[in-house]
This record gives sequence, structure tokens and C-alpha cells, in this order.
Amino acid sequence: HLFGAPRSRASRASLAFISAENRSRVTHISVQDLGRRVTDLTERRGRAAAGAKIDWLECCLGAAFAKAGTATSLAGAGAAVSHSLVFVGEGGQRFDLRQSAVHDAAATVSRLDSRGVLLDSAAAVYRSLIDIGPGRPGCDGRQKEDTLLLGDGASVSALPALRTGTDDVRCGHAASSGRLDEDRLFYLMSRGLDRRAATRLAVEAFLAPLIAAMKGSGLEETASCLIAKRFAAAQEECRK
Repeated sequence: HLFGAPRSRASRASLAFISAENRSRVTHISVQDLGRRVTDLTERRGRAAAGAKIDWLECCLGAAFAKAGTATSLAGAGAAVSHSLVFVGEGGQRFDLRQSAVHDAAATVSRLDSRGVLLDSAAAVYRSLIDIGPGRPGCDGRQKEDTLLLGDGASVSALPALRTGTDDVRCGHAASSGRLDEDRLFYLMSRGLDRRAATRLAVEAFLAPLIAAMKGSGLEETASCLIAKRFAAAQEECRK
């Protein structure tokens, strides 16, 4: 799905539910580029049965305020979920983003991965949860969040959480935020790029692993173009 309207002051609310039956695989891809006067509220729910997998690929770029939450229940043995989240904000944009995976069966796998870039005074709150109940051995849950802060007023609050009632599990979480490596920028600028172009290339490389997951959907190039526009002097129209 590509959400690119409206541009005037408005509110948008959406709800999506995916039920992946035994040994099936479902992929849901969304790119949100709403106008800067829009409030966006999005909720997604997923349920994966035995041996099934749900892949969520999410790119959050627009809206003055965007609140998006995705929760997945791993209801059958061997079920899996992968959630790749990209967010890019500028100006005074505000994001409230949530990812969660509930391991309701044994030998289930979750991967929650988020990468964000915040320019100017944009701000984000990121919450993630992996919840493994009692009597769920063999579960594997990992979450990772990385954010680049490219504005003096940009900020992020990352709140990863693990909750487990079973000993025989593998879990991990990590969160980081920081500036671009000045040595990398200097190297790119020494090849003839100005600082803005060098920054754009560094950001594209940072986000590339998650954007590449959209390959074949028809949205990969659109998402890349919309992100590049943040650093381009000419505001070229992206193909939709």
C-alpha cells in the first residue's frame, strides 16, 4: 500500500488484520507519505498459525503526527514474524511507533528491526516488546533499533522490552542513536560531493538493508525516491 494523500489538514485512521494459516507466508508492505498537516493513526494486527510466517515491511515518512502500532501473535508451533520499520522525519514531524510480538506457542521466532533518520527538530518515540509466555520453550526473539539524528533539535526515545516466563529461550534487544560518522562524510566529500549529497548517500546506505526487503513489490523505488527528496535541492516527483 502507498498512502500519499491528503495534503490538507485532516486525520486518517486505518486498521489492518492478517491471519496466516498453517505453513503459509504473508507479506504486508506499506509506505506512508501523507501531507504535513495530517494526523495519521494506524493499527495492524497479525496472527500466524503453525509453521506460518508474516513479514511486515513498513516505511513511515509523512504526516505531522503519525502513530502506528503493529502487534503479531505467534499462535502455532514454528510460527515466525519479521517486522522491518523505516522512518524518516524532518521539520517538526512527530512519530509514535510500536512493534510487538507475542509468542503464544513453542519454537516460534520474532525479528523486530527498526531504522530511523530524524532531521531538523523531528522527534520519535519507539516502543518494542517481545513477550514469551510460560511453557513456550525454544522461542527466539530479537529486536534492534537504530536512529540517526541529523538535526540539532532532533530526538528519539527508544524503549525496547523483553518479557519471558520460560527459561529455554533466546532473546536479545539493542537500541542506539547518534550522528553520522564525520570520517565517512569526509571520504565521500573528498570524491567531489557536497555535504548534502554525501549525507544522502550515507543515509541511503544506512537504510538500504530494510528498503531492499521491498524488492519486487513495486514500492522499493518509490520509498527510496521519497527518502532521497529530503536531501535533494530539486523536488522531483517520485513515480507512484
